[in-house]
Amino acid sequence: DGKQGIINQDGKILIPTDYEKVFPYIDGMALVKKNDKWGYINPQNKEIIPFEYDVLNSFNNGKALASKDSKWGMIDLANNTVLPFEYDNITMESGNYINANKNGFWGILDSKYKTIIPHKYDKIDKLNKFFKVEKNNKIGVFTLDGKLILPTYYDALTIEDDIGFKVKKDGKFGLITPSGKVIAPVIYNEMSFFVERFARVKKDEKFGMILKNGELIIDCKYDNLGSHFHGNYIEAKLGDSWGILNQFGKKALKFKYENIRFISDHEIEGLINGTWKKVQL
Repeated sequence: DGKQGIINQDGKILIPTDYEKVFPYIDGMALVKKNDKWGYINPQNKEIIPFEYDVLNSFNNGKALASKDSKWGMIDLANNTVLPFEYDNITMESGNYINANKNGFWGILDSKYKTIIPHKYDKIDKLNKFFKVEKNNKIGVFTLDGKLILPTYYDALTIEDDIGFKVKKDGKFGLITPSGKVIAPVIYNEMSFFVERFARVKKDEKFGMILKNGELIIDCKYDNLGSHFHGNYIEAKLGDSWGILNQFGKKALKFKYENIRFISDHEIEGLINGTWKKVQL
């Protein structure tokens, strides 16, 4: 009749079918729903967490997220309130951080329930060792202990391993360290992912290449450029002709080819007058 309970393998009723939902026992506790409210029972069908919650999560390290009267909080195994029921929404982040929405805005609480990022952001995401915050469609960054690194100024932001952040503002890209230091100014129309220690960039419709420290190793003066180095070499286009540059941005092969394709790290095929010719580098 739409009710659930628990029987053993012999068909003996252990928990009567008095509940709307019964989850399996974990550590001697079963999460159940009765009269549209959630609580916990023990194997003797004794109520150990009362049926007073609209939503009740599983316990983790002796704590469980719960909702009642349209507000979220947290309880312990004795049904003590350890986090007040004053939040509109709560999600748990790795590292026992709590992403909590209060009065329509998100903030971060640490494992001791101290607010380390104020409740004033439209969205917060944990990214490795940082929190990315968003307000009015602008992005900023906090450390895990709540220190503001970047204000909500940027249009987009991604983490670049061993570097910091690739940021976007008004259609331009740049690089910023985890301490907030600018290592590549926000001047590039395009910036690819780093392959080894190089990333292709585009400025004023011309291509170049930067290092992870922001140094422009190949000036933005080429009409096209390979996406990555083949060993120590990369193909580049200047005007209508292709040539080869080395990792220092120096010309390694004259710009005289209609097209270039790599065969290996030390050999290419260059197209001249419609014929492909092999060239050793």
